[in-house]
Amino acid sequence: MGPEAIRGEIASHSSAIFKLLEVVTFLNGRECRYLEERDDARRELQLLGKKLE
Repeated sequence: MGPEAIRGEIASHSSAIFKLLEVVTFLNGRECRYLEERDDARRELQLLGKKLE
């Protein structure tokens, strides 16, 4: 395997890694929004529960 072939392999693997990082970052952002919405809903539920007491 010559230097050009090695460079090609590194480039293709690097591209795959960057695509994977992009997907992971996107999904992490969605999870963070979900967790924030969940926490807001729980706080609202607690406030409504206190109002009913």
